[in-house]
Amino acid sequence: MTFVVHNHSTLPPEIASSLADVLRIQEEAGCTVVTDGFYSSRDPVWLAIECVGGVEAGLAVDYFGAGFTVPRPVILDHLHYRANKAVEQWRIAQTESRQPVKTVFPGPLTLAQLSDYGHGPYRDRGSLAEAWATALLPEFTALLEAGATWIQFDEPALLRNPQEIRLLRDLLEPFWEIRGAARIVVSTWGGNAASLYAQLHSLPADVVGVDLVRNPELIELIGEVGASQELYLGLAGPDSVGVDVPALEGRLHKSLRNYEFELIHLGPACGLGALPPQFATACLQEIAQLAHALADTMEPRRS
Repeated sequence: MTFVVHNHSTLPPEIASSLADVLRIQEEAGCTVVTDGFYSSRDPVWLAIECVGGVEAGLAVDYFGAGFTVPRPVILDHLHYRANKAVEQWRIAQTESRQPVKTVFPGPLTLAQLSDYGHGPYRDRGSLAEAWATALLPEFTALLEAGATWIQFDEPALLRNPQEIRLLRDLLEPFWEIRGAARIVVSTWGGNAASLYAQLHSLPADVVGVDLVRNPELIELIGEVGASQELYLGLAGPDSVGVDVPALEGRLHKSLRNYEFELIHLGPACGLGALPPQFATACLQEIAQLAHALADTMEPRRS
């Protein structure tokens, strides 16, 4: 079994004074998939707004318990693709990094749940979610053409709206169909994931992210029922000061014995932008330590 260590998305803005240092900190901590830490765009929602026309940034709102706020998208007109802001930022970051750089968007369901659409043309959040997906698809395509190999959609809204999982499957299908060699991560956090765990594996994604900080019972559930897609295990949250490596090593070692995939992904459950820099760095370092400890003790998979 191979352990892939991710940075989820955001990092504290005070962690470094340059993009090169943001990337270096992640690499030195042991991340094998990094992000730009939102050094330029501030947060994932800003990035989506900058890529799409027909929307403007409104008042700050909580980002589904990630510990920081994002602008509420205010819908003014029909959403449409405007500019390849994400591609531009990915190219700059990838040039600076020795590891693959992951681009992170809020998913279309989450964007629709965040949005104020009372002044726009959309009749309900379902049609708005479809419009967000359509508007972001050209940016996704441009990232693929530029050579991006990791693209993550944050969908914390799903755990608060589990009845929308069929809609989310439909929204993500066009991205899945054209992904080619790139890998799609769908990240959930903050809510009750245990009751939705089996259905999460029906999403069109290469990797499904679950929050073990808010849902520690998932460790046993994974051991009992396994997984039908690669998992991203979220191990640190907005209140974390570090990761208890010995305790998690024992629990995960037992739980992952029946995990059938060659790759498993470890990282923070959500962005670390709300943490003091030293805590964010410690979380990444300790997640990498956990990955090494598990790799050393798990039995090689038999073919």
